[in-house]
Formats: sequence, C-alpha cells, structure tokens
Amino acid sequence: MSDTEHDRIARLLREQGQAEAPPDLAGDVMAQVRREPQATPVHHGVNWRPVAAWAAVAAALLAVGVGIAQLAPGGSSSSSGSTGGGGSAVLEGAGGSKAAAPVHPSEDSMKQAYTVPRHEAEKILANGTTIQPAMSSAARSLVTLNRAQWNAVRGKLAAAAARHPHPHDPVIVRLRPN
Repeated sequence: MSDTEHDRIARLLREQGQAEAPPDLAGDVMAQVRREPQATPVHHGVNWRPVAAWAAVAAALLAVGVGIAQLAPGGSSSSSGSTGGGGSAVLEGAGGSKAAAPVHPSEDSMKQAYTVPRHEAEKILANGTTIQPAMSSAARSLVTLNRAQWNAVRGKLAAAAARHPHPHDPVIVRLRPN
C-alpha cells in the first residue's frame, strides 16, 4: 500500500466514526469458541508407567534369584538336582554312585551328604579314612561313612561345606545307607 492509500483510509475512518458491531456477533463468536477444542492444562506429575515397568523387572529378577538360591542345597555340589517326588536331591559321585541329600538346607541335621574341598576332607577324616583320587578332573571323589563315623564328623563337614560352597577340588562325604 502506498502512502496515499493510507491517508485516504485514515480520512474515511475519521469521517464515518466508529462502526457498531452486528447484534448477533458476540453470540456467534462465543458459539465458535465453544465448538473449537480447548488446550488442556499441562500435567506436570510423575509418569508412573516407566517406574512401574522397572519395578516389575526388578521384582522378577529378585524372584528368580531367590528361586535359584532355594534350589541350591546348602553348600552342596552345584551338580545336584531335584528328584520327581521324593523331596531329596541326588549327588553324583565317582563311578556313578549316588547319595541322597535333603532339598531344604535349613534341615542340616537331616543332611546325608556334604561336598567339601579335598584339603578340608583330609583334615576332618584324618582318622585313617582314605580318599580315593578322582578318575578325571571333572569327577569328584566319594567317601562313605558308617553311622558312628558320620556322627563324629557331621558338624565339621557342615562347617566346611558352608565355608566353601563351590570347592575347586570337591570330595563328597556321605552317610552309608542302611
């Protein structure tokens, strides 16, 4: 627009004065405002979904860890597993022999086999019991004791098994089945 057009528009506005709005203009404008979507207030709270997801993952990992800890029979060999319905674990010894051990490590008085390091077993069984060497590095040595020998060394075996839950050179000491 040129300066002459601006001057002409300004002169017309001065001559005619202020214009009146149509009577229904305010109602039409308000109806239009009501029809248009309004901006919602911004919520500045904490988004709990990611927090809940991380908490669920942490709870699942904790449950898995507790489950694994419950399956490990109190310091015995990591090769032990659960039998179907007997409520006991089976420890494989050298030559395929097996010894029953309870699944619940808290029932230490019921335990019938302990896996301990070779040097600990030799100290505990120093009363003349000989420990046969394992045939290979993967196999473990196995010592079977009668009830009297077992009762004499059970506490020491339990303590050694607790000190060394996964011995490098394991020896399985068990009670001779009746």
